[in-house]
Amino acid sequence: KLKLGKAVGPDQLPNAVLRLAELTPLIVEFCRAAYGGEPPGIWLLSITIPLFKKGNPLDLINYRQVTLMCACAKLYNSVILVRLRAVLRVRATTFFFFFENIPATSRAES
Repeated sequence: KLKLGKAVGPDQLPNAVLRLAELTPLIVEFCRAAYGGEPPGIWLLSITIPLFKKGNPLDLINYRQVTLMCACAKLYNSVILVRLRAVLRVRATTFFFFFENIPATSRAES
């Protein structure tokens, strides 16, 4: 899902490189290593650029932030996000199922 043609982050690695089939085993190994321990230090870096929206350019409220992250870090973060959403969805479903089966009088007392 990494978009092509976007600006590079601190690692100077374009998103297109991660789509190369030859690099898939290396990327998987990188993510496994990071998942089992600490991610590489460069993945924790980002470049924040103020982007002018409209209005008075001297007023900071008229700017928004654009953060450039390492391509591998974006990929890694999206994998973690997918896994977290799956766990949270199961937990939320279990919680609401449990909550709906408690009599209304018990809920009001707590």
